Amino acid sequence: MARPIGAVKIELSTRVHEWWQVQRVRVRRDLISIAKQVRLLSLLMKRREVPWLAKAAGGCAIAYIVSPIQLIPTFIPVIGQLDDLLVLFLGTRVMRRFTPPLVLKECETLAETASSAQIARWEHLLHNSGQNYSSAA
Repeated sequence: MARPIGAVKIELSTRVHEWWQVQRVRVRRDLISIAKQVRLLSLLMKRREVPWLAKAAGGCAIAYIVSPIQLIPTFIPVIGQLDDLLVLFLGTRVMRRFTPPLVLKECETLAETASSAQIARWEHLLHNSGQNYSSAA
C-alpha cells in the first residue's frame, strides 16, 4: 500500500532538517579547529625556543593568508578558501615538525585554553543576540 503524500513530505522534511543539523555541527567543529591552529601558530611564532626555520614557515603561511596577492584569489568561491587552508595546514605541519616537543605541548595547551574561552564568549554573544532579536520581533 502506498504512503500518503503528506507523510512523504514530512519524512523528507525531517531528513533534510537532520542533514542540515549534521552539517552545522561539522562546520562548527572545523571552524573551531582552524581557530585553534591559527592561535597555535601565533603562540609558536612568539617563542624563543622555536627554531628560525619553523618560524619562517609559519611566517610565510601567515603572510600568504593575509596577502592580497595569492595563487588562487580568496574571492573565488570554495577553491580560494581551500588554498588558504592548505597553506595554513602546511605551515602548521612544518612548525610542528621542527619545534621541540615540550614547547609544542605547552603552546597547544595554551591555544586550547584561549580558544575555548574565546568560543565560549562568541556563543554567549550569539545566544544573547538571538534572544534580543526574537524579543524585538
